[in-house]
Amino acid sequence: MNTCIKNILNKFKLKINASVHFLYNKFIEPKSKNEDHKRREFILNILLLCIVLLYTSSFLISLYRNLVINQGSGQNNVAILLVLLFFITLYLISRFKSYIPAAYLFVTIFLLPIFYAAYKWGVDLPAVLLFSVLLIIMSSILINTRFSFFITLTISVVFIYLTNLQFQNVIMTDRTWKNEKMIEPENTIVYAIILLIIATISWLSNREIEKSLERARLSEAALKKERDFLEIRVDERTKELQKIQLEKITEMSRLAEFGRLSSGLFHDLVNPLTALSFNLEKIKQTKNYQFKEIEDDLNKAFSVTQKMREFINSIKKQFNHEENKELFSLNHEINDVLQVLIHRARKNNININFEPREEIKLFGDAIKFNQVVLNIISNAIEAYPLNNFIKIIDVNLFNNENYIVLHVKDYGQGVSKDIENEIFKAFFTTKKNGTGVGLSLVKNIVEKDFNGEINFKNNENQGATFIIKFKKCDQSTS
Repeated sequence: MNTCIKNILNKFKLKINASVHFLYNKFIEPKSKNEDHKRREFILNILLLCIVLLYTSSFLISLYRNLVINQGSGQNNVAILLVLLFFITLYLISRFKSYIPAAYLFVTIFLLPIFYAAYKWGVDLPAVLLFSVLLIIMSSILINTRFSFFITLTISVVFIYLTNLQFQNVIMTDRTWKNEKMIEPENTIVYAIILLIIATISWLSNREIEKSLERARLSEAALKKERDFLEIRVDERTKELQKIQLEKITEMSRLAEFGRLSSGLFHDLVNPLTALSFNLEKIKQTKNYQFKEIEDDLNKAFSVTQKMREFINSIKKQFNHEENKELFSLNHEINDVLQVLIHRARKNNININFEPREEIKLFGDAIKFNQVVLNIISNAIEAYPLNNFIKIIDVNLFNNENYIVLHVKDYGQGVSKDIENEIFKAFFTTKKNGTGVGLSLVKNIVEKDFNGEINFKNNENQGATFIIKFKKCDQSTS
């Protein structure tokens, strides 16, 4: 039973809401696009609709009294009807044309009863003052404050003029209302209605302003949310672009490194090739009975070709992009890097010392380890100024408890104190033609590919030591 009653009540509420929504859309809803205009149009429509309903009721009552009970006069009916038609016209203008001319006419028409009452009963009549206050408030709310000041000035000038004429007895006013000992109930009702209208208009205005403020707050919150979202997207996009840019510059750096190393590598390849050609030529010219000498020459030729293969494999590791995780010898990879860099080191009179205590192996990508070592030792070579007397680079590799540790120490210029916190950042460089990707690439490989860490000890003008730790792991955990 209760459920049935609730359902009936809910249906009744829905019908009421639908009817209210229909009436609002049909008779009150503002059509202006601007928020301020929309608020003013809404208040004007309500006022005009209320006045139209009020005068319609007055006209019907007056008509009933005149026709049925023979009270009142036909002139009153005509006067009420004309006023009613005037306000209906204003309402239609507001609804179907523009609320602005309707608002100006609405405010201006109220000046007439105010001026008439001030002329008839005096400026100090309470109803005149209250209506004046009401008109000033309405002009400010429905139009703007500038027009409100204009209305105030107009009323003030007219009141001063009428007061002067009344004081000089040029205009005779009806002052009987002032001599009454008690205020008549009808006057009190008029004052109360005027005050109620003032309060209603103020409430409507404040209500619409609060709605506008609420919309503004919601818009501000939505904009803030969208701004935060955009900041996150921009940050993500920036990181993506930096990553792409870093990859491209790394590739360019790799090619540049190849160009820089190629002269030394080709120099080292020329000598084995020359020896190989000489030994093969010698074999060709050797007679059959000299087998022992032929065997020695062949051994030398094979040794030279093996040397060439090692050089070529060292180069290929720098340009091969395929990941190949396996158990590899760190000693062998470091020796390959030294073979690549030996010409640059000799050209700069630098001795690179690498004497491992034991064979150390690690599971991972040998090519990426090769990149790490190549970048660190290349930086050590470039750390020496031309006038430096001690030109040594010490490379040490040893086992720790949980890490395999690689030390690369030079005795060059060291790292300036001002840039100690910057050297691992992408695109930061102090070299004239540097790319700023070497050490950032090293840090990225060490931390992400080998789960390790890289640090350095710095003695400005006395060299630097880079300490790289590779976390030990077996093949099964990788």
